Order: sequence, then C-alpha cells, then structure tokens
Amino acid sequence: MSNSKPLLRYGHSEGRTEVCYDNSGKHLVSCGFDGNLKVWKSIEDDPNTIRAGDQTFSIGIKGKTLYVASDANSVDKYSFPDGSPDGLLVRFTGNVTHLSVSESRKLVAAGSCDFDIKTIEVESGKQKSYLGHQAPILSVAIDPMEEYLASASCDGNMKIWSLKTTKCVNTLSIISSSNDVGNSKTLCKICWRPVTGEDIAVPSEDGIKIFNRDTWVLLHTLTADATTKAYQCCSFSPCGRFLAAATVDGWIVLWDAETEMNVRTVQHPLKTCISSIVWNPQQNNCVAFSDTRGQVGLLEDVVPTEQPTKPKREADDLDALFDDEDDNMMVDLMADDVDEKPQVKFIFLAAPIPSTLDVFAADTDADLAPPTILPPAPVESKYTLDDDASSVATGMCAVTTRSQPSSMQPPFQPTSTPTHLSHRFMFDNFIIGVIRSYSDEMENAIDVEFHDTQTHHALHLPNHDQYTMAGLSNRAVVLAAESTPDAPSKLKCVHFSSWDNNKEWTIEMPDGEELQALTVGDDWIAACTDSLQVRFFTLGGVQRQILSIPGNVVAMAACMDQLFVVYHVTQGFGNNQCFGFMLLEVGVSGGSKSRSVVGGSALPVTPGSKLEWVGFTAEGTPATVDTAGVIRMMNRSFCQTWITVAKLKSIAKSRHDHYWVVALHENPQQIHYIQCKGSIYPSTLPRPTLSVAQYKIPLCEADSDKGKFEEEYWRTKLFSSHQDYLNTHGYETDTGAKQKTDLLIQHTLMRLFALCCKSDQEYQAMDVCSMMPTSASMSLAIKYASRIRKIMLAQRLSEEAILKKQQKMDVESEEEDDDFRTELQAGYSAAETEWSTQRSSNKPSSSQPGGLDEDDDDVMGAQATLFTTKLNLTSTPKPKKVLQRSKPDVDDEVLQKSAEDNVDVPRYKATTGVQLYLDEHLPHLEEEHPDLDAIDVRKMGIKNFRAISVEEKKNWNNRAKSASMRSAAGTAGGNKRKLADEVDENDPPCSGDVITSSNPAKNLRLDMDEAADADTCNAKAKLSSFAYSATE
Repeated sequence: MSNSKPLLRYGHSEGRTEVCYDNSGKHLVSCGFDGNLKVWKSIEDDPNTIRAGDQTFSIGIKGKTLYVASDANSVDKYSFPDGSPDGLLVRFTGNVTHLSVSESRKLVAAGSCDFDIKTIEVESGKQKSYLGHQAPILSVAIDPMEEYLASASCDGNMKIWSLKTTKCVNTLSIISSSNDVGNSKTLCKICWRPVTGEDIAVPSEDGIKIFNRDTWVLLHTLTADATTKAYQCCSFSPCGRFLAAATVDGWIVLWDAETEMNVRTVQHPLKTCISSIVWNPQQNNCVAFSDTRGQVGLLEDVVPTEQPTKPKREADDLDALFDDEDDNMMVDLMADDVDEKPQVKFIFLAAPIPSTLDVFAADTDADLAPPTILPPAPVESKYTLDDDASSVATGMCAVTTRSQPSSMQPPFQPTSTPTHLSHRFMFDNFIIGVIRSYSDEMENAIDVEFHDTQTHHALHLPNHDQYTMAGLSNRAVVLAAESTPDAPSKLKCVHFSSWDNNKEWTIEMPDGEELQALTVGDDWIAACTDSLQVRFFTLGGVQRQILSIPGNVVAMAACMDQLFVVYHVTQGFGNNQCFGFMLLEVGVSGGSKSRSVVGGSALPVTPGSKLEWVGFTAEGTPATVDTAGVIRMMNRSFCQTWITVAKLKSIAKSRHDHYWVVALHENPQQIHYIQCKGSIYPSTLPRPTLSVAQYKIPLCEADSDKGKFEEEYWRTKLFSSHQDYLNTHGYETDTGAKQKTDLLIQHTLMRLFALCCKSDQEYQAMDVCSMMPTSASMSLAIKYASRIRKIMLAQRLSEEAILKKQQKMDVESEEEDDDFRTELQAGYSAAETEWSTQRSSNKPSSSQPGGLDEDDDDVMGAQATLFTTKLNLTSTPKPKKVLQRSKPDVDDEVLQKSAEDNVDVPRYKATTGVQLYLDEHLPHLEEEHPDLDAIDVRKMGIKNFRAISVEEKKNWNNRAKSASMRSAAGTAGGNKRKLADEVDENDPPCSGDVITSSNPAKNLRLDMDEAADADTCNAKAKLSSFAYSATE
C-alpha cells in the first residue's frame, strides 16, 4: 500500500463538485456550486474560468463541445476550450443532477430531480424520455456499446433501459432510499467497463458492486479494509483493468478488476467527502478527483509497475489448437456436408464480447492500451475457403438476447406515497378522510383528518412504533408496522366508534411474518403477510377467517362487504407484470354468508406498466389505475370482465404532469384526482387541490357522431349497472336516478337510430333497435321509420317486435311456473311435494292469518314472499291451476268439476298488511309512473310500505287480520250457490277475459296459454294494420 499524498488545489466554493478530462487528456475541467467552470492545463497552473450560471451540477466533454448542467433546469453547450456559449441542448422541469456523454459523441443522457431521464441525439436533437423512477435521479451512464442506459435514483433502485425502445430492461435494488440528492447516503455514480461494457460497477453503502451485462447478476462486491463508509463514485481505467473509487470519508481505493485485489489505498488529507473521480484517458496511472469543499486533486502513479496477471497458456497448447492437420480435417468434413445438403444450411458463430482477461493476459505498466474491437463481418450464406484451403471464414451475426424476467412490483398501499418521504400520505380517500405521516427531527406522528366532522374529530397519534401502512373507515383507523430486530410486525386498530372505554388494541404477527398490505371494510379488517396469508379481524380485535392466496400480494382494497385482493401469478417478461385477483364477499360481519364472486382470475394491466391504484368506486365496483394512466373498471353485467373507462394521459396538458387518483364515482360519472406537476406524488403541504375529470370509453372512431352516441350509450349502461348489484344486496338506491338513466339510454339509442336511418344504414338501425330496452322505444322507432319512408325497415322492426314480445311472454311464463310452486306449498299445507324446497324458519308463510305481526322481521318475511310472486294478484293459488299442473293428462271437465266441489279452498283475499297496502296503492303508483313495468311498480310499493311509520303498519296488519277472519267465516258455512252475474275465481276465464291495470302496457294474465294466444293475435293485427297504413 502506498501512502503518497495527492496534489490539491482550491477551485470552487463549498458544495458538490465534479471533474472530467477532454479526449486528449491535456485539459481537466471542473464545476461546482459557485456556477463557474475551471479549465486546468496543469494542477499547478492557474485555471481558466468560464461563467455558466449560479450553480452547476454536472459536466461532460467530447471533442470540441462542453456540456454543462446548470440551475436553469437545462443542459447547455459551450465551445471548448474557449468557453463561448453554443446553445441549449435540452430542458427539464427540475434541476439536472447528472449527465453522461457516449463514447461516439452522438448521444447525451441527463437525469433530473423531477424523476425524468432524457437522451438527446446531438446531431438531430431528437429526444427520448425514460420514466419509471420514483425519486430524483442520482446518476446516469451510457453503455459503450450504446445498447443500454443505466441510471440510479434516490428511490434506491438502479434501472437498465434499452436505448432503442426506452423500456426498462431490469431493476435492481442498490442503496437506501431518500427524498433528495442532498439527503442520499451516496451519489451512486455508476460506470461501465470501457469499450466492451461487459459489466457495470455501482457504488453502494457497503462496497462497489459489479454486475454482469447479460444476466445482470451480481458477480462480486469490491471492498477495502481501510474504510466501511459508503462509496460515492467509481471509474474504470482506460484499459478497463483497474477500478478507482472514492468514499464519504475521503478514501481513494484502487482494485485490479480482474483479480479483485486491492492495489492502492490513499486518504484525502482533510478526510473530506469525495464527490467525483475520473481517470486520465491517455494515462493509466493518473486519477483526478474533487471533494465537497471545492478542492480539485490529482493522484499520480496509482498503478504499481508489477501486477499479477493471468497465467500464460502453454505454446504447445496453442500450436495444437491451430494445427494444420485439424484444419484440413475440418475442410473435408465441411465439403462432405455441402455435398450431402444437410437440413442446417447456415452455421453462424456469434462474435463474443471481447474480455479484458484475454486482452491483458500478459500486459505491463508500460503497455496498457485500450483493446480494439473489429467490426462484425458480413453474414455469409455458406463457408468460403481460401486458395490453399488452410483456413475457414465463418459468418458472424449479432448476439440474440432472450427476454429477461421483469422485476415483480412490490406491495403497496393504494393512495399512499413512498415511505422514504419525511412528510407523506398514508391514506387518502375523498369520501372518508386523510391520514398523514410526519417524520423529522422535531416530530414523528400521524394525523387523521375526517372530511365530515360528524364522523369524528381529527386525531393526532404518536408514531413511536414506526407505522408505515394505514387504513381508514367511518368507524376505525388501522395501522401496520414492519418488524424490527427487537419486535415483530404488528397491527394496531383505533376503534373510535366503539361504545366502551377501550378503543385501541394491538396484535402481533407470528414470527417470520411481515405485514405487507391491509384494508378496512364495514366492520372487519383484512391484513396480508409475506407468508401469503390474509388474516381477518373484527373491529373489536377478534380473529376470524384466514385465507391463503396463490401469490405474493400486490395490494388490497375493501368496500362494504367486498374484498379485492391483487397478487402476482408469476414473474413477467419484457418489463411486463403478471397479476391475478380475487373478489370476495367476506361475510364475517353480522353472520352473513360468504361468497366468492371471482375466485381467481388474471388482472389486465397496460404492457410495461405497474399498478398505481387499486380499489372500489364510491358505488362499490372494483377498479384499477396503472402507471400508464389507464383506468379500468369491472363490468359486472358482462361476465365480471374488465373494461377501460379512461386514459389519463390523453387529458394531460403536459407530459411531465401526473394525475394522482383519489376516488372514482359512477353517479355522477367523475374521476377525482390531484394534479402533480413535474412529479409523481403529491406533497402534503400546501394542501393539494382536487380536480375532476370525465370518463371516456376508448371506442373506435370516437370523434364521429356515431362513435359519440355509441360511447355515450355504453358508458351510461356501464355506470348504471351498479344499481342492480346494490338492489340485489339489500342496499337502497335512488329510483329517480335509475329513471333518468333509462330515459337517457332510450334517448341516446333513438338518436343513434335516426343517424343510421339518415345514413341509409338500415341493418345498423336494426341492430340499434335490438338494444332498445322497452317496447315503447321499439314502437317509437317503428313510427319514425314509417315517417321517413323506410317501409322495409318498419316491416322488419314489426316482426322483431312480435318476436321479442313472444319471447318475453315465454320468459314470464317460466317465472310464473317457478312462483306457482312456492305458492302451492304456502297456500295448502307444509307437506312436501315434488316442488317443495327447504324454507327458512324465520320467514313465515304469507297465507297464514296474522303472518305479518308488529315485528319487523315478519314484515321482511312477507315482503320476501311478495317478491317471489311478482305478477300474481294474490298470494293463494287457484285450485284449477294446481290440478292442471299436478295432473296435466286429466280431462278439463273433470278438473272443473273437481274445482267446483272443492269448498275448503279460500278465495283470493289479501292476508297480510303488505298485500292489502299494495292492492290499494298499486293503481295510483301505476298512474304516477307509467314508464315502469309491473315488477318495478310492486317493488316501489313495498319500499313505500317500509317507509311508513310503525303505527300505520299496525293498522294495515289489523285490517288484514280482520279481512282474513271474515273470509274464513264466509267459507265455513259450506258451498253456496253463485249468482248468475257473479264470476267465480275458480272458473276458467274466457278467451277475452283479461284483468287489466290502469296502464294497458301492464296487463296481467290469469291464464297463460289463452292470454298468450289472444295477445299475440291482437299484436299481429295492430302491427299489420299499422304497416298497411304506413304504405299508404
């Protein structure tokens, strides 16, 4: 080890500095925080000064051009060596932290504190951007072969980019994360091995890490016994054999990169942090450096005169390798192969990347010249032989590289910012509230703020346990902390809505399990660990179910009783991710039943992107947002598939802007986001402002009138499908909003139908009519087609209307068959029949007198029975219907006689308060809502009955009991003779007997077969007369 002291000169003010040599090695250029550029011909002479701005951060020189990164957020060009300005190369939205110039002088790369990286072609000025880092850029380095670009960032990762496609080839975790270049433990100035680029050296906190070019596998880590501090920068010698590096505490360490031996160690006289180091391109024994005090230094004779080299191969082996006899044998074999015409016509030998192990097998200090690489020979279709047949010329081709596995996205909490930020969002929800974390020298705490102060007042919680994950509902705050050497990973719940005095509880995970994701439902908590376990807890702290997922978790979200879990299915390739998801109805609360909506399916994501937000809309529909700005939502009405509903990149005003999604709404159709200018994550202060964007489904020809109507129809239909889901799960919905949606759908389809008719696209118009939801809209389309003289279209639509009516009648007939089986069991006895099903014990039969009591559970039971009877007028079936269905082969007269002799069967009377209420109010509801069908009107009536007071419900129940008693007393006296003008309900109706409601469109049929024939004939007659009058 040599203790030679370096030569030092004061060059700049205190701060980060950088040095570089020109190609001749005669000039050394330095820059610093004083904004000056210093050109040194000799370390002992006074330098020339060039003013470049208030501050300069990085420099690069190739040929007669000097590139400078200044505080003007740009990279400027200067002529060298006179220093005259030569224009602007590229501009950023933040300070340029580092730049790199390619060996060919054709390409310049620069990274900025706005997380952006750009490459610029010097001649054409063409720019490319490389986005993917989540923190300011520390350094960039262009591959000598100009195939890759390497970059290091404050997010702790080093990324390898393809210069051709701008896509990330690989991501490696190198250093600790930080939020700014000044706060980083290392500048991490990476460098490639000269000429070949066969490996790359990366400074880190524990040494210089050497990675292989093709596999990106860590080959070895170079360290020195003299220091244990972080390494700031490194640089390969021009020959590629030696590597120099500098540390935070001023040590300069040199290694033989081939033997991994420490060649020399020298410390800065002032033990100052060294921020830059570079080799003289024309000398292998001279290193220049600069420190954070503004000093420029020179260290000479760094390479010893003798170094152990690779053992020389024996001459005999070399002679045997190129023996003439073997050559002749190869030529003969090749000649035979050509005559026999084998299947493999061409044989290509890939040109290997030259290795410095062979180049410097026996070099000395006096003979260390850079290796030269011959250009690849043209690919030849066959072997060519020289005149004496003593050598073989083989064709060469480019090395084919396989797709490398992409790095798997780590787990994240939706709407949370990275943990390395001192002030960050832990949870941000537009509906409930916000959780912020503050970690600095003054305070380490968590603030919880609710948007509605009636939910709870703001909370201020100390963060002594270093909680990094959070979840929030309108009843509790949940926090999670990673494990430490002294404590396991833990989960904490602040149940502020609890009625007891103990509102907090904490539970520790088992040894070896690390919490990675959590979410909060209505009254349950789900937490996922790295052991692929999802653990469920109640808000009170009781452990419930445990679920195993098939891959590493990515994110989780909860809404109401739904749990949305995203996980890795496998490792992707080509920078793509392979995600899967589960959608469950948990059912751990209130004893409700659990159900798997989607047990395990692939989750779509834009190629080359990752997930940025996972959650639910405000109405409870699963949705995702990826880093490409694509918003996808689950389409429940189409086989639980995913559909793209918006692309945020298309509405961005600048490509440097980023939209941080906070919440999604279906009614109204709005996207709530925070606009981040020049950054990816929003800052906690000043308080960010929410903005609103609209959805747009990416259909073809979206700018045309036809495309606009189609997009509006499908978007409206998609964003109204949540109402059916909520209704089936017992949640109240806005009936008025559904009516407006139906009218909007009908209006949009009619406009699209009119457009198709005007364009003479009658078949398209026919397709549009097939999507119309009601017969009224179909009739309107027929009238419009007749009015504009589209007679053939009107006739086709008439036939389509008849067919759809017949299909609807068939469906309703099947539904009534199912309802009749339930009525049969409810109206006669509890004995089992061929249609009997297991009935719930807490839902009494609607035919029992007094079945509807004051208890709300009985009301709900009666209402459930009413839902199953849908279009029937009463809850007790006709005896004739029973006999027809139980004995379909009996003569009609026998059946009628059997029905007349039966005196024990009561007449159709309302036996519950709900039924009595509906019998009196349904006509009025039908008049008020003529656009609703009979089922929706009945549902609305039941909803109104629920809304009345308890006293009114008692009155209706009492009236129903009295009516039931009078009906029972009237039938107890025996079979009475009917009057001549009285119609018995048990008699079969005539072909024209139809019970109608106040709205003709809602006719309720007593006999399905006879009514179907009558209605079909009537509809055909009307449509035929309409078509005939239209032709006139």
